[in-house]
Amino acid sequence: MHDLNERAFAEWCEWRAGEKRKKCGPVAQRRQIAFLTKYPESVQEEIIDSSIRNGYQGLFPPKGATGSAIAAGSQSTRSRTIQEDLADTSWAN
Repeated sequence: MHDLNERAFAEWCEWRAGEKRKKCGPVAQRRQIAFLTKYPESVQEEIIDSSIRNGYQGLFPPKGATGSAIAAGSQSTRSRTIQEDLADTSWAN
């Protein structure tokens, strides 16, 4: 688990309350925090920015990579696959 990006989370709650007129109640906050802290703080900010930018009512995993790859702070899944493919075929050269 990672630390919570408190600034980004506060912006999320403020946006929901102001723009969407949706409360960030204690149960919702606990679940959103549990979801966000699976990711590094920089990814948490991307998740929140994407939700605000697109007018979403909820928080969603980032597109383009698996949650485990992002949570580990690694490269995107596609880049990792190419590197693995190259390593797997290096014996043929």
